[in-house]
Amino acid sequence: MSVKILFINQPNVPFDDIEKLFEGKNKRPPTLVIPLGILWLSSCVKKHDENVQTHVIDYAHDLYKYADQCRNIDELIAYQLDAVPFEPAILAFSAVFSASHMFLIRSIKETQRTVAFRNGYSWR
Repeated sequence: MSVKILFINQPNVPFDDIEKLFEGKNKRPPTLVIPLGILWLSSCVKKHDENVQTHVIDYAHDLYKYADQCRNIDELIAYQLDAVPFEPAILAFSAVFSASHMFLIRSIKETQRTVAFRNGYSWR
C-alpha cells in the first residue's frame, strides 16, 4: 500500500500583499525561493520507501503564476488542491516565514475541508 504525502509550501510575503495581488494593487515583484527543505524531505522519504507518493504545492510560486486565474486566496488554494493527483494520507505544511502565518491558517482550513470532503469525513 502506498503512503501519499502532500507537501505544502507557504508564501514568504505579508498577507496584506497577497490580498493586494488579487485586487491588482500589488506591484511588488515576487520573491521566489526554491523550497529545498520540502524537496529534500520528499526525496529522502522516497529513497527509503519506494511505495511513497509525494506532491508539492508551492504557494510562494503559485501566487504569481495563477493570481490572474483566481479571484481570491481561497479560490487559489482550492484551485491548487484540485490539481493534486491523489488523496493524501499526510499533509505536511511548511511555514518558514512569520509573514505567511495568516496564509498558513487559511490553507490549513481549506485543505482540511477539501481532503475531508473528498474522503467523506466531517471537520469541525
